[in-house]
Amino acid sequence: MENPFFDPDKPGSIFVGMDRYHQYSPHQPRNALTFIQKGDADSLFRKFLIDNIKEAECCPYIPDTELLRFDLANMRQVPPVDTHTPFEEYISKELLPYFQEHCIPPAKRISLRDAVYTYKYKNEPDGGILKKYLMQEPAYLEFRLQQQEKRTLYRCQPRYTFPLKVVENDFGYLIFSGNEIGRNGFRECIRYITDHYFDPHYDTGHLAVYDSTFMDKNLVPLIDAAYKPCKPM
Repeated sequence: MENPFFDPDKPGSIFVGMDRYHQYSPHQPRNALTFIQKGDADSLFRKFLIDNIKEAECCPYIPDTELLRFDLANMRQVPPVDTHTPFEEYISKELLPYFQEHCIPPAKRISLRDAVYTYKYKNEPDGGILKKYLMQEPAYLEFRLQQQEKRTLYRCQPRYTFPLKVVENDFGYLIFSGNEIGRNGFRECIRYITDHYFDPHYDTGHLAVYDSTFMDKNLVPLIDAAYKPCKPM
C-alpha cells in the first residue's frame, strides 16, 4: 500500500509539535506533524517554528508545547500514518514511542514559549540555540512568569472559548472570553452597569452587547483585560 505521507526508501525529516500535557493541539494539522523529503530542511523547520508561533499568538497564553525535529537516513521503519487516526494520537502512541524504542533523539528540541520570545525580541525562532543566554535576561524571566500566571488564570485551557462577549458604549468596548475568567468578568461588568443604570452621574450613552467569533492576535491583549480576579490570600 502506498504511503501518502512519505517515501519509506528515502531520507527525510519529521517535524513534531507536541503538548506534553495534551491540553493543546494546533488547529492546522501541519503544525502538529510534518514530513519533509524535499527542499531545504533547515528553512522548512524555521517555517514550521514560525507557523506554530503565529498560531500560539492567538492563545490566552503560550502553550507548554515542544517543537521537535528528527532527521532520518531512511524512513522505512517509521510507523505508517493511518488517515483515520488523529495526528495527536499517532504522535503520542506510535511515532514518539518508536523513536524512544530505537534510541533516536531529536536533532532539535525547542520550547514553543522560547521560540515565541526569541522570535519577538530577536527575530530568531530557534530559541534552543539561545537557551543558555536567555536565563540571564530579566525580560525572559518576566515573560516566563507572565505565561505561568496566565496559565493559572485560564485554568490550563490554552484556547479561548467562543463566542466572545463584547460590551460597547460611547467610550469604547470591553471583550470577554467564554472561559471561566471571561464569564466572571462579563457577569461583573453587566452587574456594574445595571447597578448604576439610573445613576444621574453615570452616563453610559449608547450601550450594545453582542457575540463575536472573530479572532486576531491584536485582540489578545484586550480579551478579559478589564477583569482582574482577586488573588487568594
